Amino acid sequence: MKLNHISIAYRDIGKMAYFLENVLGMKPEEPIIDKDQNINTLAFKSDGSEIHLIEPISENSPITKFLNKRGEGLHHIAIEVEDVEKTVEELREKGVDIVREPKVEYDGSKIAFINPKSACGVLIELIEKKK
Repeated sequence: MKLNHISIAYRDIGKMAYFLENVLGMKPEEPIIDKDQNINTLAFKSDGSEIHLIEPISENSPITKFLNKRGEGLHHIAIEVEDVEKTVEELREKGVDIVREPKVEYDGSKIAFINPKSACGVLIELIEKKK
C-alpha cells in the first residue's frame, strides 16, 4: 500500500489551484469532469503523490452534500492497493465498513471507499490502478 492522492473539496477550486501553481510551482494536469459524481477534479502531481482539488458541478453531487455538512477541506485520502476486491474482503473480515463497493472508474482504475466511522473519521479511498 502507498499513498496515491489526497483530495480537498472546495466550492470553487480556483484560489487553491492558483496557490499550488503560482506560489508553490506545482503543475496541474488536465481537469477531469466526472459526470457520475458530478464533480470537476484538478490534479497536481509531485514526486509520485498527488493533490486533487474537487468541486461540485451540480447540486446533486455528493461533494455538494459534503460541503454543506462539513465545509471546505480534506475530503479523502486515497491509498493504492494491488487488488481492491481482495483488500475489501480482508478489511470486512476485520469489521471495517465499506461505503462504496469496488467499481471501475472513468480511467480504468478500480476504487472502493471505507466508511469514515471505521477509519477514525477519515474517508479513505482504496484504488487499484489500471494495469
